[in-house]
Amino acid sequence: MEKILASDGLEPAGGSPEELGAIIKNEIGRWSQVVKRAGVKVE
Repeated sequence: MEKILASDGLEPAGGSPEELGAIIKNEIGRWSQVVKRAGVKVE
């Protein structure tokens, strides 16, 4: 799977549910201002 993702320029996100949760939390923080400025309602 890693070779397939790498061929598309992607990389796996986290090896455990906890790591994936941390990545998601970080991304939410990174994009929150963009979402707010765009007026997107997040549910």
